[in-house]
Amino acid sequence: MIKKILLFIKNNKYINNKYVIAFIVFVIFTFFLSQFNIFKFIANKKINKNLKEQKEYYIKQIDSVKTKLLELKTNKFKFEKFIREEFFMKKTDEDLFIIIDSTQNCNKK
Repeated sequence: MIKKILLFIKNNKYINNKYVIAFIVFVIFTFFLSQFNIFKFIANKKINKNLKEQKEYYIKQIDSVKTKLLELKTNKFKFEKFIREEFFMKKTDEDLFIIIDSTQNCNKK
């Protein structure tokens, strides 16, 4: 088998050309041995796709937060409801009771 390959190389005029050999060595070095080889290129392409998906997700999140903020700025009742629910704020003449579900505490542990 090796003899057939060597005979093919010896009889083939294109493989014996020094420019073809230099080109083949250059291609092998460029695609497999250099710092920016084909494997790193494929890995970077996957990372780039993942980052683009994350960017789209965060753009959607920003838009939803902006609409919620605009709604809170324009509607006084929704703002008061938000403050009461998120920050447990209360008016001066009322009491606030926080009820914690015991099943949630068991799931956290």
